Amino acid sequence: ALAAKGHDVTWWTSTFSHAVKRHVFEGDREESYEGVRIRLLRGPGYRRNVSLARIRHQQHFAERFSQEAAKETSPDLVISPIPTLETAEQALRFTKTRGIAMLTDIRDEWPEEFVDLAPRPLRWAARLALRSAFQRLEGICRGADGILGMSRRQLDYGLGYSGRLEGSNDGVFPLGYSAAPVEPAKVSEARRWWTGQGVREEAFVCCFFGTIGRFFSLET
Repeated sequence: ALAAKGHDVTWWTSTFSHAVKRHVFEGDREESYEGVRIRLLRGPGYRRNVSLARIRHQQHFAERFSQEAAKETSPDLVISPIPTLETAEQALRFTKTRGIAMLTDIRDEWPEEFVDLAPRPLRWAARLALRSAFQRLEGICRGADGILGMSRRQLDYGLGYSGRLEGSNDGVFPLGYSAAPVEPAKVSEARRWWTGQGVREEAFVCCFFGTIGRFFSLET
C-alpha cells in the first residue's frame, strides 16, 4: 500500500520461514515485489517456537540488520514491529543515531504471552524471570515516536509501557485486504465445491483465517 502511494519502501526480513521452519533462500538475498525492495538476511533458524534456538536466531537477525542498515541511506521513517524486541531495539538505536522517526507496531503482546504460558500460580515467577524483557519493551515504547496496533488492545498494551497518553502518531490499523472482483464462473465453481463439502447455502458459516494451534480456543 505504501509503495502504491509512491513511497520508496525497503522491507527487512529473514530468509527463515517461521511457518514451515525452513529457509526460503540459502543465503542473503534481495528481491522486489510490487515496488517493495525486500532485504532477506540469512540466520541460523530454529525448530521449536519456544526455544533457546529461536532466541539466538532473533538476536542474530537483529545484529545482522544493524550491520546492514548502517550501510544504507537514511530513510524518513522506520516501522519496527514487536516481536521481536531484539530487532525493534536495534531499529530504535539506528533511528536515534541518525535523527529520524520510528514507529513500533505491536503485533503480539511480548513478553506477556510467555507469562501466560506458565501455570497461573507461577506467573509471578515467570514475570520476574522475564523482567529484563519487560524493561526492553518499556525502553522501545518510550523511545518510539509512535505506536501502532492491529487492534485497540495491542495499541493500549504498547501505550501502557510508553509512559504517556495517546498522541497523533499512535493508531490502530486493523488487518484487512483489498476486495477484488471475481469472475462469475469462478464463483459458481467455488459454490459447487463447497456444496460438495457439505456446506449449505442457508447455513450460518464462520470462517477462521490463521494458524490453528494450542493457543487457540477451538471450542469457541
